[in-house]
Amino acid sequence: MNYKKSISFLALFILFLVLPLSAQTIKQEIFETVEKSGGVYYPYQYNKPTYTPAPRGYKPVYITHYARHGSRWMTKDAQYQRVLDEFEAADKNNALSEYGKDVYRRVQLIAADAIKRHAGDLSPLGAQQHAGIAERMYDNFPQVFKGKKAINTYSTIVPRCILSMHSFNQTIKGKNPKLAITAEANMRTSTYLNAQAYHPLINKEFKYIRDNKQAEWRKVQANFAQKELNPDRIMSLLFNGNAYAKNSIDGVNLMIILYHMASNLQNLDLDISLYDIFEKEEMYYLWLIENYRFYASFGTSPLNEGYPAFYATALLKDIVERTDKALADKEVAADLRFGHDTSLMPFLSLIQLPNSYAVETDLVKIGDLWQSYKLSPMAANIQFIFYEKKKSDKVLVKILHNEQEVALPLEADNYPYYDWKKLKQYFLERIDFQYQKMGYTQ
Repeated sequence: MNYKKSISFLALFILFLVLPLSAQTIKQEIFETVEKSGGVYYPYQYNKPTYTPAPRGYKPVYITHYARHGSRWMTKDAQYQRVLDEFEAADKNNALSEYGKDVYRRVQLIAADAIKRHAGDLSPLGAQQHAGIAERMYDNFPQVFKGKKAINTYSTIVPRCILSMHSFNQTIKGKNPKLAITAEANMRTSTYLNAQAYHPLINKEFKYIRDNKQAEWRKVQANFAQKELNPDRIMSLLFNGNAYAKNSIDGVNLMIILYHMASNLQNLDLDISLYDIFEKEEMYYLWLIENYRFYASFGTSPLNEGYPAFYATALLKDIVERTDKALADKEVAADLRFGHDTSLMPFLSLIQLPNSYAVETDLVKIGDLWQSYKLSPMAANIQFIFYEKKKSDKVLVKILHNEQEVALPLEADNYPYYDWKKLKQYFLERIDFQYQKMGYTQ
């Protein structure tokens, strides 16, 4: 493949996709549905699709997929404790307003539910999301799951991923008890399901870019936060004006940690909200900051030097290899994988799913081109559905992102159905391109 020509085509392709959008359009989306401002905290939304019929004679025979775990609590006790500590200290110093005392009461209930109990756990909603996806997969492609065929499922070693896999498997098994379903979760599976953490070629350079407090993208993020986030309104709302709040509380930091807590509540059964603290404009700016963090760390930002897409090659290799084996052996109905947003987003950019691979440095423009709540909400998934036809050696494949048909920058004679030989060659070229770019040999 001529990559110079390919890049030019892809740039035009991106431009075509995003021309109808504007900053106001994305901003209005978030104004109309404030939950989207949660970004990767946004729960999975199923919008019933109208699927394009397969070409005459073609039937689904195999499915391979990757899914993010379902809805969860925030991942660490410290995320709850930081908010709790701020309010506890303010309360001890008689600095809370009456409204602030009510927010403190809610924060106490939220923290009590999570700390030393649930941080990082799959929520009941998360299990339901994967059960629903599994049921629809079975009902949409029943031919794949006939009889006693095998289904192989793989997870990272993280419990919320394992439990997502369990919910999915239990649902499929309930639809057809004859299916032979296996489940695996260990360090070996993690090397390709969560490669940015466990890939054998992971190195200090990527960790430096992602985790270093002085990384360039963090400076961009901090500068934007200081410029656009004005905490004065919220500070006057929560605190009574005594000297403690003014001298001891970082208003911007408080806004950000409250934003995370408010955003995550939509994934839980708690009948509590914190959205009343914020105005819509504030939530939009907070989302821009958080969206930029994920883009810079796991998207196609020029500031991460291409490491995320490189590590995603491990997952794409696994998909290609297992697909070839399954199509040859005719014994496996599906290979299903369960992991994380931090692996799914790089994978989507690697295969160049629409709106996943824009290259931009401006934080606001990134919000127009790349939205975390669309790419990887809780339980986000990508499915590859394979079709065969009697007396034909041509295998077709349809790609679903969050159960919707999607296109790749590759010619398809019968869109959304791609010739597997051509798609496989495209995938192998994408892998080879990333290895060459990073200076590795396979």
